[in-house]
Amino acid sequence: MSAIEFTDADIDIEVRGADDPPLIRLFRHTGAAYDLPAQTHRNSRFDPPPGDKGMFAMLYTADNIAAAAMECRILQANSRDEYSYTLKRAGSYKVVRFKYQQPALFIRVDRDVKRKLGIPAFTIDYSPFQRAAKALFERYGNTVHGLSWESFHRGQPGRNYGFWHHRKDVITLEPLQQEADCPELLKDADWIELLRDYPAIELQPDEDPPPDAAPAPAPT
Repeated sequence: MSAIEFTDADIDIEVRGADDPPLIRLFRHTGAAYDLPAQTHRNSRFDPPPGDKGMFAMLYTADNIAAAAMECRILQANSRDEYSYTLKRAGSYKVVRFKYQQPALFIRVDRDVKRKLGIPAFTIDYSPFQRAAKALFERYGNTVHGLSWESFHRGQPGRNYGFWHHRKDVITLEPLQQEADCPELLKDADWIELLRDYPAIELQPDEDPPPDAAPAPAPT
């Protein structure tokens, strides 16, 4: 497979200040709020490709609760743009928010940058993203702090930010709460506000998933 060719001039850098709103992460398993994931779990969009799982790891976050919930397939949209969730899936997640003390630098993986990195406009496979992530890490893994991208879900509910784990300490990235103290999603103020502000979001029976839902991704 040919190498990805791009120049520094092709890269778009986003600076996110320490005073910007905290970023949000949803998690289910013990240690998944902040700790380095095992190599076997590094299978999401911008994780390393097969054969290179030990190269780096990503801490995935979003800039709002809707985007985070859609990334975890808690909040789902069908082909008619009807949004729904189930109590069983929502109730299995907790919420953690992050702050940092230094400006965080992200490579924006959007539009022309995606094309330069060989990511097609439409693909059901994460492999083009993972190959691009490896190429970016090899060149900028000790320069910036991670990647950012618009949500790929229907309605584009927000922006995602992935921190390279080995760069967390450089900006003093820290959770606002220890893992044991993180609230359940169903009790989180932002989630409650989202459901209140958008009453069309339907509560589905747990045994009846919403129609036309996208297939579930690798475990978070």
